[in-house]
Amino acid sequence: MKYLTYVFVLLSSASLASAGVAFVSGSGNDANSCNSSNPCRTFQAAISHAGIGGTVVALDSSDFTLGSTLNISFPITIDGGPHGAFASGPLAGIVLNINVPSASYYSAVAIRNLTLLPPNYGASGSAGIIAVLGATPLKLENVTINMAYSQFSTAGISVLLDPYSSVSLKNVSIFTGTNFQSSFTVDQDCIDIYPSSPSPTGPFSVVAEDVHTDGCFNGILVQDGNATIRNSSFNGAVNAVGLIAAS
Repeated sequence: MKYLTYVFVLLSSASLASAGVAFVSGSGNDANSCNSSNPCRTFQAAISHAGIGGTVVALDSSDFTLGSTLNISFPITIDGGPHGAFASGPLAGIVLNINVPSASYYSAVAIRNLTLLPPNYGASGSAGIIAVLGATPLKLENVTINMAYSQFSTAGISVLLDPYSSVSLKNVSIFTGTNFQSSFTVDQDCIDIYPSSPSPTGPFSVVAEDVHTDGCFNGILVQDGNATIRNSSFNGAVNAVGLIAAS
């Protein structure tokens, strides 16, 4: 019995080690080891240290993308902490590009405690989050997307989901400030969630709780999926609607 218990402890330790924790700081350096004493400067560098299923933690308030797209290709947690961490994207690009199409992953990509700043005024095709997901769930918690100066942004959040995948949004706010849709024809939706296939074999799942949008062309659009929405508001839509559930 003692031998079996001892083996179990070793296996548990090995499994925990496979998913690490990496740290970033405004005073860090991407050449560092990304531990708490020697943090990296950007989320992108820290992701490779954390590994699949790992966690990247911000130690202070700073821009941890430095105007570059953050590319995520496997399940991981990005946690800005209580410091007011934020991320910005390139002029004509997006802030977060999450592309995890493989069905071999089942743990989530989680983004929490973070403010996203899509490219400034005049950046065509920019967005806060673009995600293409297979079996990997997407979880956003305590996330703010400020599109106040992103006149030509296509969306705050745009997600393509495989059947039976899921998106969870909790305490998410997206706003444009001044609504550009009154004079421009770009469909700047706050949240778009579509199936990845034009002929999906089953629905996906969306849960939105305490989600608030303001000033977008459409507030939230969910097509061919199952959606549960609680304690949420979709305000300021110009010549459009707050909520669209389409099939």
